[in-house]
Amino acid sequence: MRAFLFPGQGSQSVGMGVALRQASRAARDSLNRRIADSLAAMGVMPGAVRPDTTEPSQQSAGWRYTPPPRLPNRTGMNRFAWSLRSEDAVGFAGMIFWAAGTTGPVIPPGTYSVRLTAGDRSESQTFQILRDPRANATQTDLDAQYAFLIQVRDKTSEANNAVRTIRNVKAQLTARRQAAGNRGPALDRLGRTLEADLSAVEAEIYQVKNRSGQDPLNYPIKLNNQIAALAGVAGSGEARPTAQTIEVFRILSEQLDVQLKQLNELLGTRLAAVNAELSRLQLDRITPGTAELQ
Repeated sequence: MRAFLFPGQGSQSVGMGVALRQASRAARDSLNRRIADSLAAMGVMPGAVRPDTTEPSQQSAGWRYTPPPRLPNRTGMNRFAWSLRSEDAVGFAGMIFWAAGTTGPVIPPGTYSVRLTAGDRSESQTFQILRDPRANATQTDLDAQYAFLIQVRDKTSEANNAVRTIRNVKAQLTARRQAAGNRGPALDRLGRTLEADLSAVEAEIYQVKNRSGQDPLNYPIKLNNQIAALAGVAGSGEARPTAQTIEVFRILSEQLDVQLKQLNELLGTRLAAVNAELSRLQLDRITPGTAELQ
């Protein structure tokens, strides 16, 4: 048996398929809006309805922001699975690490509490995280491990926030120089020097040549990656961190502190000179921050 496709039949079929998909999505979106928020469905906090009906956008390679986990609040029974980890370290757009990440450490065994808030009501309940009976580590060992991993996480965040600050200032500097145009030869001179020095600090903290996950094979990792990698070493098993791991962390932290001191000096008198010139040109001053600017 043979099937014949007459002129116009193919385009009609495609058009019907598109229409069916659009109708199906419209029905799904309508359902999402009705059940997206159980409180809103009851007329409480209607502004809380935030149905996610948008197509996923394209993301650049490397690290990207992941919002903290949120308890679903759809009508009916809901479940929230906790990873037993504390907050993640700070990252920045496009960040590429080798054998490291920003995931927060697993909390040690102990008694904890959870609080659920819905509208103006709040309830709390305690629960226990139990120790793995197969492990030989003591509670003291696990507490020491967690305390060290928190130090690593916070130092990683400190390094990454420095990179974010540098990029924030450089983005503002570029915008101001463009706004000044031919009026700002002095601003251009000061800005180029400051930008070069900021980039030198950035390159000591992060491997700025990384563009893909395989680039660290060609370019050595820098301080933020080296520090973050210690979390994988110290957190690979249930045990107190070794003396060698603690010593490496101390060495890397001191090296990072040198770069952070240099950054603070650049954002002090050097940036003040740039801001003085901006004020003379009646342009907005540069205020350092960790916000990621386009």
